[in-house]
Amino acid sequence: MEDVISGRRYIDEETEITSEFECGNGEHIRRIGGDHFTVDARRDWGTGDPYNMMSWYFCVKVRNKSSKTKSLKIDVRVIDHPCFKEAYVWAKRGNAWERVLTEVVPTDGDWVFRTMVQLTSGETVYLSNSFWYPPSEMRVWLGDIAERYPQFCTLDCIGQTAQGRPISVLTISDSGACGEKKRILVAASPQGSEMGAWACRYLIEVLLGDDPFAEEVRKRWLVDVIPQTNPDGEALGTVMVNALGENPLFEFEQIAHGGTGSAEAMSLWNWVERHLPVAYLEYHSYYQANRPSFRPYLFSPELHRSEGCRAMAEEVGRRLLDISTGPPMIVEVGDERFSKCLPYQLIEHFDTIAHFYKLHTRESMEDNLKQAVLVFKTVVESL
Repeated sequence: MEDVISGRRYIDEETEITSEFECGNGEHIRRIGGDHFTVDARRDWGTGDPYNMMSWYFCVKVRNKSSKTKSLKIDVRVIDHPCFKEAYVWAKRGNAWERVLTEVVPTDGDWVFRTMVQLTSGETVYLSNSFWYPPSEMRVWLGDIAERYPQFCTLDCIGQTAQGRPISVLTISDSGACGEKKRILVAASPQGSEMGAWACRYLIEVLLGDDPFAEEVRKRWLVDVIPQTNPDGEALGTVMVNALGENPLFEFEQIAHGGTGSAEAMSLWNWVERHLPVAYLEYHSYYQANRPSFRPYLFSPELHRSEGCRAMAEEVGRRLLDISTGPPMIVEVGDERFSKCLPYQLIEHFDTIAHFYKLHTRESMEDNLKQAVLVFKTVVESL
């Protein structure tokens, strides 16, 4: 059998490596000797990614077609990347994630790292620097959850993407509890390469459990959870952009002042205007080796109009720092980049207590999910 090579797929008699699947990213896949292959991480298209020099994402499927166990080396090349000394790569086998051995390769050109993985006969493994989540699977999961917990869940759609994918929101509350309830909004970052979807999914699972904290939250609050705010980007394997090369993350200033933006950002802003939250939490994650593992983004309390909200924002910030391993990113009034983001505009326009929170793929899935829930608890208990 002859080797078959197309930009995003390599196959020979013993090995298949491809990025041609939902959430896949990788091109120019080729063998460079023995069981040694190379993949180029695909750069975002359009003009929406201002972080091409520091952001990267790859996700490939590797299949051992042979009758024996194989150890493969795969070099991943990243265009114009700062030369970090480490890279974190995870292998997904079934539903389990495990860290695989990865080292940075000395080079005079692009930043390159080498990941090593062992596959038994017939085994298929996914390799990625992110905990990725296919939007098609998320839609099915959300539908199942809404059917299983009708007394607590309402599933809605806040809008559609350019490619027709729904942007789903699951509202969690105890329908039997009396009294007027205020809203808390939790969402994943529009940056499709980050792990906000998993953080949101796990939070949903916790809030539907029988833990006393979950029961209290359901009685007191309406919690809206949007697990994927840029499902086109996640499905297409982008770093930050949507299907049209737009970046929803940085469009909210123009939208808040009467302008237009991507379908994703417009849908989210329109939902917020109709369902104003008292608190907003947006999950992000790092994969760069030079970033701290768990870190809050604290927007200046001076953005708040009322003294009460200003004091509450300061208290939430202090408590988030107590549970974090890294220093905060401080967003000052008038910040050129982050004034364009949703938390800044929510604070400025509606006095919402709003935060980004950064997780990290150097840490295990389990530790990231525990931290995501701890962050939510910390915010809620501070309100």
